[in-house]
Amino acid sequence: MRDDWRAAKPAEAARLAADIQRWQDKLWKFDAVGQIGREGRSKAWMNPVTPLAERREFRLKLPKDAKGEISVFLAAGGAGDGADGDAVLWSNPRLVIAGQPPISLGAVNGLGPRIALLKLNERRRTRRYLNVIAEAHAGGKSIEVAAKGRGLDARLLANWAAAVQLGRFAQPVVKGHFTKMISNIGGYADIRGWGVPATPSMMANGSKETRRFATLVVPGRSVNVHPSPTKEAIIWWQSPLAGKVRLAGFFADSDAVCGNGARGRTRLRVAFLIMASAVRLRRSRSLRFSRVICSSSW
Repeated sequence: MRDDWRAAKPAEAARLAADIQRWQDKLWKFDAVGQIGREGRSKAWMNPVTPLAERREFRLKLPKDAKGEISVFLAAGGAGDGADGDAVLWSNPRLVIAGQPPISLGAVNGLGPRIALLKLNERRRTRRYLNVIAEAHAGGKSIEVAAKGRGLDARLLANWAAAVQLGRFAQPVVKGHFTKMISNIGGYADIRGWGVPATPSMMANGSKETRRFATLVVPGRSVNVHPSPTKEAIIWWQSPLAGKVRLAGFFADSDAVCGNGARGRTRLRVAFLIMASAVRLRRSRSLRFSRVICSSSW
């Protein structure tokens, strides 16, 4: 970098600044100012970082519109101190697809024909998959029980059940959890939640007082869910016991100024769901619900 700096022209100032910025991001980190000096916390705002590591994972996103073969070349070199004692091992190359187990790069060769053969064979068994789902739905049995001993692919059976919206599994699978925590919402320390700063999101008022900020009114000891234009915000309740359970609740539009109202609904399959979606709540701005369900343990 020193040699590059000395040989650079004035017109290359922006490039040099970008290079320095990249090194700063690798060699320094900014810690939270409010934590400085506390036990077990940083003693300064900026702290040096050692970028050397024995192992590092990197990922390459494949283009969606790629045609033909894609070649990836990997190279390694010394850090300017010579190659004595250096060793590099490239390990576990794999393809990763969202929601699917990783595929070893060694197994990719011939994967296309194998997938085509699998589709052909399973397409011939479509009637068997649908019969299991229909039998489970009509008899009130779980799909696992109805499919036992049939030799069907469990994941494909689950996909069929989701497609036809019939049947139920003994072990419900909940997906799409909020993973990012949100704190100090609206400037209140007792209002925290999960989601993203935009939507969808969920927040809870831990105090007994009604909190007002922006155009929202959040009652004390309440939970507020906000969908996005394309995704619902769902509260999923799972019974801890086997037996008859009564569920009662109350929901209302928390934003009487902005938006187009609110709607909630409850659904019962193998669990109790409250879903919020951004559509108009006509006439009354609040609704109550009460429901008795027969729960089975899972």
